Amino acid sequence: MELPTGLATSLLDGFPLEVAVLDGTGEVVWVNRACREYGRRHGRGTAVVGRDFLDVTASLVDEPHAGRIREGIDRILASERGGCSVEYPCHDDRELRWYSMYATALEHEGRDYCLVAQEDVTDRRISDMLTEARREEAATLNRMLTHEVRNAVGSAAGWLGLLETDPGQADRVERIAAALDRIERVVDDSAEVLDMAYDRSSLERVPIGDLTEAAWSRADRGDVSLEVAESFPVICYPRQTETLLESLFDSASGGSSATTVRIRLGDREFHVEDDRSEPVPADPERAFAETPIHRDGRLSFGLSLARPLALLNGWQLSLGPSPLDGWGFTVRTEQAHA
Repeated sequence: MELPTGLATSLLDGFPLEVAVLDGTGEVVWVNRACREYGRRHGRGTAVVGRDFLDVTASLVDEPHAGRIREGIDRILASERGGCSVEYPCHDDRELRWYSMYATALEHEGRDYCLVAQEDVTDRRISDMLTEARREEAATLNRMLTHEVRNAVGSAAGWLGLLETDPGQADRVERIAAALDRIERVVDDSAEVLDMAYDRSSLERVPIGDLTEAAWSRADRGDVSLEVAESFPVICYPRQTETLLESLFDSASGGSSATTVRIRLGDREFHVEDDRSEPVPADPERAFAETPIHRDGRLSFGLSLARPLALLNGWQLSLGPSPLDGWGFTVRTEQAHA
């Protein structure tokens, strides 16, 4: 079936958003120019015309987003509501994309139709992700730095008080110097973290092996070994992702009983797993609230910044038991890692 030509279809054809019209059964009966051009760019042409819209959606969009779209369209087709809107990711193996879909019921010559409009909101989503991540990261940094600086200054003040009454000052001078050096180290390392948070480099498609090798080599891992179960690409900010992986590696190699850390691919996610004997906390959220510590003369934020760093890429980070009987971090990317 083809819709009659006229002003309405001409307006829709010139509309910059991708528009499709469904009949009462959910079959796509017409798409506008923007939708046809999108199909040609991605190798699908106008093949969606004549197909069930929900079948097309299921082949391109993962759950739970496909389910929300299906529920909204079903209600419109069943005349239960006038419209619905859903924002969802639609990533492929080379590009990150987010769309906002709005659908509404129409009637024409006694027949029911559904008009679906989709807008590419990728730029806005990336901007929102960066804003949210940087806000969370700034709050975390402020809390941790205040704690560190207060401890260091308190230590220096205490030793200075002793200097006033004890003539044997040499050892105490060294301790004060060490405390002040600690302040300087915290400030320098924190400035580096803040610089990284505001790094405006572009998203890149990088092999996971390159990222893990760079992150692993930043510290002495002792007898702990790293295994990358399979090679796959990720679309990310490389510098921030290396630091994210470093924090996960530090968690396993910095004082736990782990002997192996493994990177494993999942369905639109990847896993960082280890075999440490220490149990996952009953409340896994507590693991992400570690305070900063010094290891081998360098500042380590532990897992405190792991989630903000993941969020910079639009990822979600969670913790649970691993198949290696240790800790398992799941990094949900929503990407097709192929």
